[in-house]
This record gives sequence, structure tokens and C-alpha cells, in this order.
Amino acid sequence: MANTRTLILLRHAAAGNAPRDHDRPLTDGGNRDAAAAGDWIRHNVGSVDAVLCSTAVRTRQTLAATGIQAPTTFADELYGGDVDDILGQVALLPESAQTVLVVGHAPGIPSVAYELATVADLAADGRSGPDTDEVEPTPNPELQSLRSFSASALAVLNTDATWMQLPQRGAGLVTVRHPDR
Repeated sequence: MANTRTLILLRHAAAGNAPRDHDRPLTDGGNRDAAAAGDWIRHNVGSVDAVLCSTAVRTRQTLAATGIQAPTTFADELYGGDVDDILGQVALLPESAQTVLVVGHAPGIPSVAYELATVADLAADGRSGPDTDEVEPTPNPELQSLRSFSASALAVLNTDATWMQLPQRGAGLVTVRHPDR
């Protein structure tokens, strides 16, 4: 599809300790895993048009270690943000951005992937609408891998929705990748 958009949701890499949670730096292993995630994205998804990144040190360092170069917005809303906070930031992206990387935290990042995939699965099953909260979608085995979304894990989703329509239309879960450890 010409209008297909790709959303890459990346949890920050492994971080060490700091007096404030916001200031926790990546470990050496975290730097390696983030670099591997960037390589995987370049080889399997392609170029990234825009990045949303939490303001936390570990997310900024994760992004830097990926080597992905794209216009970047740092948003406080991604630090500790829930699904609505994260999708609210995605909705602000320019429609010209076809492939977007979001670097954030758990549980928000895997929760967004689960929510979007569930909405898309319900719509594909013809069960969208006001009562969808009461209906279980057809089981998607990839969704199970979101339950243990480790540091440096990423989810790739595709949608034909605009970024503003994403919460209502959802996105198909293409793959979930965990670091090779």
C-alpha cells in the first residue's frame, strides 16, 4: 500500500543506576543492544522519517546508540506515559512521516503495541465499535511476546491510518524483536 505507515516502538536499552530514575545511563550491554536494534531496523524496516524520544537519559542514549538519524522530538510525556500520552504525541507527527520510531519505557511502549494490534485485530474481525471493550479479539500469537518486553525489545506495526486516526483504527503487529542475549 502506498499510504502504509510504519510505527516502530522501542523500549530503551538496559540501564544502570543513578540517584534519579530519569538520569539512569545505559550499561555497556545496553549500548551494544541498542546498536544491534538500530542495525536491525535499518536492515529490516529501512529508513526512519521521524523519531519521538523520552527525555530520560537512557532513552536518549538508546537513540544515539542506534545510529538512526531522523528529525527527533523529545517529549516529557513519553517518560512514564501511558497509552493515551504516547499516542497523543504520535498524533502530533507530520503526516509526511511514513516511518516513525518511538523510544520510550515499559509498560507504556508494549502497552501501545498491544492496544494498537488489538484494535486492528478487532476491526479485521468486523468487531469494531463502542462495544469492543467487551469482546476478545481472535488470539494473535505475536501479542504474547509483548508480555515480556525486555530492554531493547521493539515492535513493528503497520497501518493505513493517519497518525491522528491511529488510536481508533489500530495497526497490525508485524513483528516483535527481542535482543539476542
